[in-house]
This record gives sequence, structure tokens and C-alpha cells, in this order.
Amino acid sequence: MIDSFFSRRLHWFFALLTLTLVILWQWKFVLLSICVYFVFLFLFRRKKLANLQVAAPTAPAGGKILKISQHSLSIGMTWYSGFGCYLPCSGEVIENGHNSFSLRDSEGELWRIEFYPGVWGASPQLFVLAGDTGFRGGNVGFIPWGGELILYLPKKYEILVREHDVLEAGVTLLAKKMGTV
Repeated sequence: MIDSFFSRRLHWFFALLTLTLVILWQWKFVLLSICVYFVFLFLFRRKKLANLQVAAPTAPAGGKILKISQHSLSIGMTWYSGFGCYLPCSGEVIENGHNSFSLRDSEGELWRIEFYPGVWGASPQLFVLAGDTGFRGGNVGFIPWGGELILYLPKKYEILVREHDVLEAGVTLLAKKMGTV
């Protein structure tokens, strides 16, 4: 299932812009405004999580797996792909650094995400602070013009993806807990 993720503010902006143009009798611009609105809805879309009951972590960003270590995944984001970074699992942020944060899930497992700028050098922007709680797939920041993201998983998880796999943010399952089917 695909859904667009516009903020409420953007919906209101387009509604007020279109209403203003109707009042001013600018019909060409009304049509243009409506077309731009639908193009933006198309551009800012992503698949919803298929099953929220699954306890497996999902991809925190769209991109490609660059490297897999024993308990970490390095994800490369291109400059033209989606820039958003999302929580791989539900939990509470326990530590927040300049370009990283640690997360404790409901079972007490620790997760860590580190962000590195890409070739364009734009620094990552994080929207979370220590003590914030979030749900899996919740937006926590972005890396403008792409970059690299490293996700450190708890030791109880078995990685399901391979190097060079393409990930879709918030949709692709990354790992499963050992001992579960």
C-alpha cells in the first residue's frame, strides 16, 4: 500500500494558495497549483508497513547495503534518493550525539545509528533528543544530498539482507530475532 507523507502544513498551504487564486480569478494558476500538488503527492510517497505486528526491524533509510559486519549494516544513500531517516524499531532514545543516537527497544535491547555526510558534505539533521520515544518507521531526521548510515543491531538478531541489496525505507525487513520463525 502506498501513501504520501505530506505534513498538514503543506496541505493547508496548497489549499489556501488555490483558494486565493480562485478568488483572484487566476484560473491558469489554479490549474497549475492543483497539478503541482498532485506531482508533490506522487514524489513524496512511500509504501506503508505491510504488517506492524512483525517485530523485525525495518530499513532506517532507502539506499544500498555497502557493508555487513557481524552486528552492523552500512547503508549508502544516493544524492537523488529519499533523504529521510526512520527508526528501525519502536523504542526510547537514550543517548543523542551530534550525528548519532542510541535507542532502547521495548525488550531492553540497544540499537545505535550513526550518520555520515556524503560527497556533497551536507551534515545530517536529527530531530530526536534523549528521552524521546518513537515507533518503528517514525521519521527521526534526514541526510541532505545523501550519505552513509550505519545501524548497529543487538547481538540477538540475525541479519537477513546481503551486501548490494537495495533497501526501501521503512519497508525492507533487515533482521530477525534468533530463535523466531
